[in-house]
This record gives sequence, C-alpha cells and structure tokens, in this order.
Amino acid sequence: MDSLKDIYRSAVSLLKGMKVTAINAARRPVTLQYPDERPVLPTGYRGIPALLSDEGGKARCTACGICARTCPLGVIKIDSELGPDKKRILKDYSLEASRCMVCNLCVEACPFDSLVMAKDFELADYDPDRLVYHKDRLLEFGRPYKHGNPFYKEPDPKPAAKAGTPTTGGEPA
Repeated sequence: MDSLKDIYRSAVSLLKGMKVTAINAARRPVTLQYPDERPVLPTGYRGIPALLSDEGGKARCTACGICARTCPLGVIKIDSELGPDKKRILKDYSLEASRCMVCNLCVEACPFDSLVMAKDFELADYDPDRLVYHKDRLLEFGRPYKHGNPFYKEPDPKPAAKAGTPTTGGEPA
C-alpha cells in the first residue's frame, strides 16, 4: 500500500514540476547571452576611475595629488615633474584596480574634473600585477566619456575657486 502512495506522490510531484516548467517556458527570458548580448548598465553604475583627456588627447590631470590623498586605500599613485613654466607635468598615474573599492571619492575630490567613473566591468585577470593600470590605459578607459556622453560633465572654468587649490597644479606632493 505504501508503494502505491509513493507512486501517487511521485506522479503529483512530476505534474507540479511540469506545470512550473510550462508557465516559465511562456515567459520572456531574463538572462542575456553574454558576451554576445551586452547588458544595459543602470544609471549611476560605477566602474573604475578613468582619466579624461582634452581634445588634443593630453590628460587633463594636473598632478595635484588630491585624488591620491583622498583615496582611503591609497591605490592611486601619481608621478610628476616640474615643467619649464614651474607647472607640474603628469608623468604617470597608476591605479591598483584589484584594491580599488569604487567609492568615487577620487572623482568627487578632483577640482579639475579630470576623473570619471568608467563603466568598464570586464577587467578580470588571473595576474594581479596586470590590474595596475597606468596613465595610457586609464586615458583609454576615459576616452568614451568625452563630449556626447550624457554622464560627462564639462569642467568648471575656474576650478581653483571651487576647491581653493592653485590653478597651476599646486606644490609637489
């Protein structure tokens, strides 16, 4: 008698499972065939910080170092030198992406609007050393965020008045 009950329960369970399958087969799929289909990222999505460049392709960063000092994890390193006009020249800007917590503090602290949170998310790598991005790569990440991007903000014409920092790039760090 117990075996008949087991057979009955199994048949009912099978029919319930088939009902769930039939209901979901008629619905629109919610998954994407990644990487063939690209996800639409929500507004405000933050990837890693990227450097913005001017129309000539030169980095807007003046190497003032505010972003590096603001970073709570210290993952931003700036290497600069003084130019002939006593302004700082950015030699290298490195960001350790494996430790960056994408907090946006560096972007908010930049008085020259030379940083943006890029929407790149395919940055995985097996070697952590390759997750340290330097100036050229960070400029490449920032290239799509020039004019025409709805999230790109034009730089303030008088950035020193905003943050109280010198317009010439400041003193060496």
